[in-house]
Amino acid sequence: MMGTSDRGNFRVLTRGNYGLEGEEPRSLEDLIRKEQAEAAIYAEKSRRFEHDVLVRAGLAQPWPEPEHERGVPLPPEKKVMWRERDPEEEAACADEERRQRLVSMTPISRLLAAKERDEVLAKCEVVEYGSHEVLVKQDRSVQALFMVCEGHCEAQVHGNGEDHHHGAAVSRTMGPGDWFPLASLVMQQNAPFTVTTSGPTALLRLPVASFRSLLAPHVEEEVADHIGLLREVFGGMGPMEAARLHSVGRVVDAQAGTLLVQQGAVSMDLLVLLGGECLVSKDGVRLSTVAAPHLFGEMSASCNMPNPAKVTAGAGCKLLSVPKSDILALVRELATCKALGASLLSGAVQALQWQLHRSNTAANPVMTLPPWAGDHGAG
Repeated sequence: MMGTSDRGNFRVLTRGNYGLEGEEPRSLEDLIRKEQAEAAIYAEKSRRFEHDVLVRAGLAQPWPEPEHERGVPLPPEKKVMWRERDPEEEAACADEERRQRLVSMTPISRLLAAKERDEVLAKCEVVEYGSHEVLVKQDRSVQALFMVCEGHCEAQVHGNGEDHHHGAAVSRTMGPGDWFPLASLVMQQNAPFTVTTSGPTALLRLPVASFRSLLAPHVEEEVADHIGLLREVFGGMGPMEAARLHSVGRVVDAQAGTLLVQQGAVSMDLLVLLGGECLVSKDGVRLSTVAAPHLFGEMSASCNMPNPAKVTAGAGCKLLSVPKSDILALVRELATCKALGASLLSGAVQALQWQLHRSNTAANPVMTLPPWAGDHGAG
């Protein structure tokens, strides 16, 4: 029979191990129920201990493992430790998730390998702005590369610098995935335009020093090639003018078969073929294959003339697309864009020649007769 001291020790052992801690029982029934539970636990432990001794002596078989219900997998055995939520840690995790989401919207995620991307992102800063805040000032030195993640920005070209607001033109609206001013950083020139936020905007900001050491080696060769092609296609264009045109335009990769210019329609964009080739056709008949560099849409840009032919993208087609209104604004606002103005003037002359040819053909049907018909009639 168990004594008083033994029973007290038993309570100490069982309460801590089997969760019988709690307030003291308030009735005789509770006391009896607790003593019975403790006695049952002690008896079960004694029985298992005796059985283990017999198993080790080879006088008994181990008890089989309990079977679980069929079709129901046993849950993995792992201890879940409860801890209170740390508001600062949760905020840091939320900020990192948002940062990764913003990064996925920039060209960095598809331009660089994972290791190089992480090096660049470590130097980037997520900045948020309200409406109508100035990020870049025209003709001022560029301090950082901006990558738009959320919201939109507007680039404005002014005739006499940032303080000249008369006749200012919105030359480009930039949204998620756009970065600026890339060409100016590569060519180490002043900003070609003034950039302001259109509303609440989130951007990644990469300082100039980090750009030149980490990102420039991956983009400067391509940008320099583009500027060289622009100078070639617009004869006499200087590097500053080419960089400005590259900045206000948008470089796009067109898949083979993409319609670029619709025959008979008036183009809203001036297209410069920077890489690959394009297919030119008229009335369903293929005329030629054009390689870079080449210019499309100058007649529409200068005189709103319908396109005389259809142009579709070929293999590896890369183009610079510049809205017609932006071209006209550059020529009107900036006296330095002489080569661009000369190209538009050439397009206007071609359009005028085309109109004169069509007018003369309609007014004098004899001009459309073959040479032998005129000779036969004269004879």
